[in-house]
Amino acid sequence: MCDQSPIPTPSTDSPIMAIYRQWRAAYAALHDMQDDDEANDRPHTYQSGDCKRLEAAMMALPCRDAKDLAAKLMAKSHYGDFCLDSRSAKAIFAESFILAEGAA
Repeated sequence: MCDQSPIPTPSTDSPIMAIYRQWRAAYAALHDMQDDDEANDRPHTYQSGDCKRLEAAMMALPCRDAKDLAAKLMAKSHYGDFCLDSRSAKAIFAESFILAEGAA
């Protein structure tokens, strides 16, 4: 698993990277709660919903560069723990093509 330490948000962050940093914090909090035997279901459900909301917000925005694309891929796959669904995979590969080949 990747290091989940907080990362300072540079002022030059793209909108996707700004959302990714929020997602990373929510994802870390979710896993901290899963490791805590005394955590109750309400915060867990809230954090899970927060992660999903942030993932959707990232997916709705166009990538500016490879860093944005990597952020989307890491968030949507939960750092590679899950496979992408068909729709997300198609969207990410379409953006990969645009970044590699240029806008059509």
